[in-house]
Amino acid sequence: MRTIERAALREEWVGRVADVRASGQSQRQWARDHGVTPWQLPYWLKRLSAADADASDTAWVTLAPARPSAPTIPGLTIRVGAAEIQVAPGCDPQLLQVVVRSLASC
Repeated sequence: MRTIERAALREEWVGRVADVRASGQSQRQWARDHGVTPWQLPYWLKRLSAADADASDTAWVTLAPARPSAPTIPGLTIRVGAAEIQVAPGCDPQLLQVVVRSLASC
C-alpha cells in the first residue's frame, strides 16, 4: 500500500473512530451497523490512541537540584529562675535584655 493510500485509510478511520465515540453505541453495535468486521474497530481504536499518545504535547522541564541548606546555628537557652528562654540566632539584643531583666526582677 502506498503512502497516499495509507494516509487516506488513516483519515477514513479517524472519522470512523470519532463517529463511534459520538454515537453512544457500543463498539460491537456500531461495527455491525456500519459493516465493519469485529476486529477492525478495536484495531483502529488502539492504533489511533497510540498515535495520539505519541503526538501529544510533551514538554521537558529542567529541574535544578535542591540547594543544601545552610548549616543551622544552634540557639541559646537562658534560664532565669524557673523561666527558660530559647534565643534564636538573630534575636534582637535589646528585647532579650528587657526580657531577662523583667524575669530577674520577679
